[in-house]
Amino acid sequence: MIQLTILKALIVFLVGFAATFIGTTTGGAMLFILPVLIFVGLPPLIAIATSMFAALGANAIGLYRFHLSGKVDFKIGFIAAFFSVIGALLGAHIIINVPKSILHKFIAVFLLLVLIMLVVKKAGLKEFSYHVAHKGYSFLRMCVGSFLFFLTGIQGGMIGGQGTFSNYILIFVFGKTFLEAAGTRKIASLAAVITALIVFLSHHLVNFEFGIVLLLGRSLGAFTGAAYGIKKGDEWVRKIFIIVIVIMAVRLMFR
Repeated sequence: MIQLTILKALIVFLVGFAATFIGTTTGGAMLFILPVLIFVGLPPLIAIATSMFAALGANAIGLYRFHLSGKVDFKIGFIAAFFSVIGALLGAHIIINVPKSILHKFIAVFLLLVLIMLVVKKAGLKEFSYHVAHKGYSFLRMCVGSFLFFLTGIQGGMIGGQGTFSNYILIFVFGKTFLEAAGTRKIASLAAVITALIVFLSHHLVNFEFGIVLLLGRSLGAFTGAAYGIKKGDEWVRKIFIIVIVIMAVRLMFR
């Protein structure tokens, strides 16, 4: 049994708050939180399951805060949630057999490709979003988006952190701004987290002592991060997004 000390609780709380403060708009908070949970002594699978438990608060509060500002498209969000749940159920069951090194390299390359697209195009900003959204959501666009949400659901069920990729789908496929994507994806993320968490709970993998501390930190980070991101606007979020992508890609490429 891993002992939760005051120092460990403080570390987990602060990291959960900081990672979610940024991650509630950019996604990817889980990829920063998991190494810390393992560092303080949790085995990898228990760290993943515990972080899923804490993600409930982050996603629920983030969804509420973005909804208050009119940044949530519930129609697209529920479609994303449906396919994310299917993927998350699959991902949670196959995580033990996944070659992590190959997965990390693939994600890193994908992140760098998206970084190039963000720099070259004005993706996630109003002028880009207006152009894409006003083409309409064709049947093909809906099919492509649904399949991609299924894939992100698999990742979410395995290790979490699907928010970053959900942002890409909502921005490039559905023409959302960064803030609209951040709000809308919370529906799918919450659904995927609940699905994966049910599987992990059935295997008794959640450490509730660490989980409650992390949940408090992440919930506070989600509320303040969403409010700050909405206040600063899409251009600020785009800059933070690019910084987060670079950090995540480098970490995954060389781990």
